[in-house]
Amino acid sequence: MRGYGAYQKVQNIAEPPRTIERRLMGAVTAALIEARDNPGKLAAKFDAILWNKRVWDTFASEISDEANRLPGELKSAIVRLSAWVTYETQVVMDGAAPDMLIEVNQQIIEGLA
Repeated sequence: MRGYGAYQKVQNIAEPPRTIERRLMGAVTAALIEARDNPGKLAAKFDAILWNKRVWDTFASEISDEANRLPGELKSAIVRLSAWVTYETQVVMDGAAPDMLIEVNQQIIEGLA
């Protein structure tokens, strides 16, 4: 089994960034859906919401790197979305459902497919 574990590690390293980003967005979106569907679990709700915000903050940070070769228009759109996620995170923390965050993430997942 040792060889299989080593193969998995290499496979994960060799995945294209879009695949990794799509998987990450899928996981954080699943956590948001779980939080929405179980409103009594406040700790899980806040963990999911803040995890989502960290993901978007990371996207915005990566976009600002000069080595990032995405088109300028796409970079601007991601930065705007990240700012909106920051705003919407506070709205959800104040009691709103995370439906809009989930919807935006699902659209991004589809775009990464």
